[in-house]
Amino acid sequence: MDRKRLTFLLTLCAGLLPVYFNACSPRHSGLEGGELNSSSLKGCAIGPYFERTYAPFLKQNCAACHTSNGTGKGAFSDSNTEVAFDAFMNVGYFKVDKYAVDPNHNSPYSGSKHAVIINEFEQGFEKALSEEALCGTSVGPQVDLTSWIDTRSIGISADPTLSDDFIGPTTTITWNLGKDTISTTDGELPNLTGAQIHMDVRIRRIEDKLFYEIFNPTLDLTSFDPGPKGTPGTDDDPTNNDKLLGVRIKGLRVKVNGEYILDESTYTYIDKIIKYVTASEKAADTDGRFRNLTNTDLLSTGTMIAVTKVYASDVMSLSFEKIELVETDRPPQPVRVDFTVASMAGVAENPFDGIKDEELQPKTIVQVGIRISAPPEFKITVTLGINNSADSGTAKPFNDGVTIDEVVGSINNFNWDYKVLNNRLEFIPGEVDSSGNPVLIKYFDVMISNDRRFEPQETISMFLSEDLVSGALIGVNNSLDLNILASDADQESNSYPNSINLQNLMRDVFTEHCLECHNNRVKNNYDLTDFDSMVAPNGVLGTRVPEELITSDMYRRLSPIGEYDYLKKMPADNGLDAVANGENLRERIKVWLGNGALNN
Repeated sequence: MDRKRLTFLLTLCAGLLPVYFNACSPRHSGLEGGELNSSSLKGCAIGPYFERTYAPFLKQNCAACHTSNGTGKGAFSDSNTEVAFDAFMNVGYFKVDKYAVDPNHNSPYSGSKHAVIINEFEQGFEKALSEEALCGTSVGPQVDLTSWIDTRSIGISADPTLSDDFIGPTTTITWNLGKDTISTTDGELPNLTGAQIHMDVRIRRIEDKLFYEIFNPTLDLTSFDPGPKGTPGTDDDPTNNDKLLGVRIKGLRVKVNGEYILDESTYTYIDKIIKYVTASEKAADTDGRFRNLTNTDLLSTGTMIAVTKVYASDVMSLSFEKIELVETDRPPQPVRVDFTVASMAGVAENPFDGIKDEELQPKTIVQVGIRISAPPEFKITVTLGINNSADSGTAKPFNDGVTIDEVVGSINNFNWDYKVLNNRLEFIPGEVDSSGNPVLIKYFDVMISNDRRFEPQETISMFLSEDLVSGALIGVNNSLDLNILASDADQESNSYPNSINLQNLMRDVFTEHCLECHNNRVKNNYDLTDFDSMVAPNGVLGTRVPEELITSDMYRRLSPIGEYDYLKKMPADNGLDAVANGENLRERIKVWLGNGALNN
């Protein structure tokens, strides 16, 4: 340990009184009277949980847009955690989660690759929301502590080396409940051999205050051995029991150096049973009832604060209102999720006919059904998985092209075959349809592109997996192929393989001379990486007929003549004046515009 660093930190807080307090109110007014003004610890649960989970994830994946000075809506990725938290709560976790797993939002920074961690974050945040309402209902000083069960004190040994954010590394303290618990009454403690409590601690500093941040109280029954007398039902074959054994923890308080944290209420509301599953029960679990039982679970997502002097000799202990062995019901038959059909007949692209913007044919929408086997007891979240292999017959998703750099992003938005319009479904407990029946089927909407380029039959290979579904198991129909059929327009386009088309222009002209300023990050009036944006009424086209080319904004900027001669000629590098294969690049764009600016 760096002695100079430790000396500096101890000197920093030498004048502080040993005050411990629990940050439970949603708002902290200042440092007076032992209160802490934290930029991130808003409330006892939701603020700290956001800071430890969502905040680093969002800063890593969303900070290019969603900051105080960014172009995205909501500064929930701001480097200032207080600003980020306020924006996150304003936007709402569900909306943030939805876009985080949506590949159409801002690939490669978003997509189904985030589904696992987002599902975990969301489940924890929902627990934090419910705990936030509970943690202020128990008033610490009114709790009768005379009959509580204590643990022995264990050294905190938190590393005082702080990062640039004034946060130290996390230290985990473990108590063995079979050895480290001390009953303060004459009552006999249950057999808790091998059962453990883990608690995470780290040192933080805000302004001139050092404090311990205490979080993640976890009951761990991985090595629990209750013995024959602790097993409900028959002892000889526990897999036939109607009940499961559980350990109940009711009420938890924390002592630092033998003193309770002042006005502590964050964990006093805890009343949780962790079910214990034996190895033989796990082995006999043919229907998946024990799938989510891991013998380890958080008791609370909340965080407690102890503002104090910080010494290497500091110790911490716990107190419980009650610890007992209980019999619990076995989990019900799990709900399963699958596609409503095993396969879907092919659909054809609607060809783009070169007509005016406001008269564009509507794109084909295909509904892909997802079914659950029974009404859910808990929320079920389903993220659609799509296998985008390099196979030439695989359809191309929107915004899944080659990344030029972090500014330009993808250049394949003009050359896409489908968009998944809603990449995430939720089944809510108690949800019913207009007739009062439980909602068991919901739909992903898949939009099929309109274009004029020749393509053979393509396939969208969809799947469901354990990583993409939370709250349920995967059913039998867990994969689905949706075929996009070649249209008449595709065949017609193939008759002119050497004609000037958008694919060639994107490859030979736009990428080199235009995309630096007109892309899906810095649009400058329109986005040349996205065909729909490009041909919008305020985009490059205007009216799509050769005799009215002057109505095209792109044409006017390429050749600013007549009443438009005040416009600056584009592109700024004059690169389109070059000649390739005997053809001026500017003229190639004009020919493409004159032919209707097709997505070909």
